[in-house]
Amino acid sequence: MKTFYEDWPETFVSRLDMLRALDDRGSTRRLYLERTGAIFDALAEEIRTVVAGHPETRRE
Repeated sequence: MKTFYEDWPETFVSRLDMLRALDDRGSTRRLYLERTGAIFDALAEEIRTVVAGHPETRRE
C-alpha cells in the first residue's frame, strides 16, 4: 500500500515531520495549556464570522 507522502520530495517530508514534532511539543507547554479555552474561543469566533459572511450560509 502506498503512503500519502511516497512521491513527495524527502526534504519536504522531513520538514513536515519536524513541524509535527514542534507542534506536539508546543501543545504540552504550560502557557498553551493555561490558555486553551481562550485560544479555542478566539478560533470559534473567527470561524463564526467567516461562516456568517459566506454567501451559502446567509439567511435573508
